[in-house]
Amino acid sequence: MTQTARPTDQPRQDFGYFGPESISWKLYSDPSSKLGGIAALLLQALNPSMMRLFSNVSVAGQDAAARGERTGQYIDTTIFGDKAHADAAARSVRGMHKHANWEDPATGQTLRAETEDWMDWTHNTLVFAVLRAAEAFGPRLSVQEQDQFVVEQHIAARLVGIDPARLPATYAELQKYIDA
Repeated sequence: MTQTARPTDQPRQDFGYFGPESISWKLYSDPSSKLGGIAALLLQALNPSMMRLFSNVSVAGQDAAARGERTGQYIDTTIFGDKAHADAAARSVRGMHKHANWEDPATGQTLRAETEDWMDWTHNTLVFAVLRAAEAFGPRLSVQEQDQFVVEQHIAARLVGIDPARLPATYAELQKYIDA
């Protein structure tokens, strides 16, 4: 019996959705992006309903380090991988989100990972935190490059099912979103 090779078993076919000249490659190549990722997680934790869902449908609490590693691998794949690998990784995340539902026994409310506001919040906090970490510790970016990063990351958002039309288009808009 012949097995069909999966996209993850194939060598790089292209430079993916971003490429070596992108601001995304520049920022995610820098160690400051790791600090941004941690800051994003802290911002995301400010949403108590999201955290209730996460704690009830995820095994991440049993091995937070492994969960963090998987998230980092996903980001690396979507930023630096070719399109086939990025698409495969995004399909996997969308599948996990689709099944991440929990009914709160106390309220009867069903919490869903695919809640648009939560997905937007998760995406926006990551983009914001990576930019803030770069401002503090990483490569210096012009306002134009910061805005370019925000727009480039609309591709990452689309990969996991977020409508980029709902997202800020500039760093200034992103800052206002986070502040609100």
